[in-house]
Amino acid sequence: MTARNRQPPGVLEPIGKTDNVNQSKSDQDPAEWQPPRTAERCRYARAWIQVKWYWGLSLDNAEKSALGGMLSSC
Repeated sequence: MTARNRQPPGVLEPIGKTDNVNQSKSDQDPAEWQPPRTAERCRYARAWIQVKWYWGLSLDNAEKSALGGMLSSC
C-alpha cells in the first residue's frame, strides 16, 4: 500500500464539537467557513494545510489569506 492510499493520521477528524457545526461547514474552504470557536481555528488551519500538502493540492489566494489570518492568532 502506498502512502497515498492511506488516510493521514489524525488529520481528517471533525473539527466542531457538534453535528450541526460540521453540517454548517459542508464543503466550504477556510475562506468561506471557520470554526465558530476561535480556540479551534489553529488546529483547523494546520489540518487543512496538512491535507493539501499530503495530497499535493494547491491553495487559492482566498484560502491562503484566510489560513494566514487564522495562523497569525496562534
